[in-house]
Amino acid sequence: MKKKSKILLIVLTFFLTSLISFVIGVNLGFSDGYSLLSDLRCSTNAFYYTITLESLRDQKIDQVINSMESKLDGSIIEHNVKKKPSFAFFFIPLSHIFNFDSKEDLSLFKKTIAYRKQYPSTNENNEIRNIIASHLKEIEEELKKTKTMESIEIIIEKICKIPFDFNSLGNISVYDLLKESGYNQVRNQITTKDITNYLKDKPEIINDWLQYSDDKRSPGYYLAKGRIFHVIGNTEENEKSNRIYFNLTKACANFIKLEIDRILE
Repeated sequence: MKKKSKILLIVLTFFLTSLISFVIGVNLGFSDGYSLLSDLRCSTNAFYYTITLESLRDQKIDQVINSMESKLDGSIIEHNVKKKPSFAFFFIPLSHIFNFDSKEDLSLFKKTIAYRKQYPSTNENNEIRNIIASHLKEIEEELKKTKTMESIEIIIEKICKIPFDFNSLGNISVYDLLKESGYNQVRNQITTKDITNYLKDKPEIINDWLQYSDDKRSPGYYLAKGRIFHVIGNTEENEKSNRIYFNLTKACANFIKLEIDRILE
C-alpha cells in the first residue's frame, strides 16, 4: 500500500472512530472526553424533573416527590460543566447536525438552581449533597459568564452602530451615544478582534464608519480606504505613524477601537 493511501486510511479511521465516540458517548481514553449529547440530556432531564417536582409540591403528592428528587440529584451529579470535548475538531460540524448549543444547555439549569435553593437536596449521603451543591455552583458561575458575554455582544453592536444612530437621531452627540452603550464599563474586555468578528459580512456598517471619518472636522484618528491597502492615520501625528491594513474589516475595527477610546479620554 502506498504511503499516501496509508495516511488517508489512518485519517479516515480516526475520523470515523471519533464520530462514533461523539454520537454514542464512548470515551476512548483521550484527555477528558465525554459525550456532549449525554450532557445535553442531563440538563434536559434536570429541567423536566424540576418542573415536575414543582407541580408535585403544589399538589402535595409527597409519595412521588422523594423518587423524583433522587432523579433530579442524579442529573445534577452527571452534568459537569468543567469538562470540555476532546474532539473539538469534530464538535463544530456535529454540533450543527445535532443542534447542540452549550448556552441553551446551561440555561435549562436556571430553574433547577432556583428550585434547589428553595428545596436543598435531602440525600442522606453528605458527600453526595456536597457534590450536588458544587456542581450547581459551577453551573451558576458559567451562566453568569454567559450573561456577561451576551451583554458585551450587545455593547459591541451598539458601538458599531454609533455613526448610523448619530445620523438617524440627529439630536445626540457621539459621546452621549458611547456613554449610553455601556462601553466604558467593559472597555478592557472588548478587543479589536471582537469588533472585527462583529463587522464580518456587514459592509454597510463599515461604510458608515468610512463616512464618519470623512465627515470628521475635529483632529484625531481617520480611516482611509484604498484600492490595495487601507490606512489609519492621526492628524496630530506624523504620517510615518500611519497604520497600514490590507483587510478593510480589520482596519475598520481598529479605527473604531482607537476612536471610541480617544473620545472617552
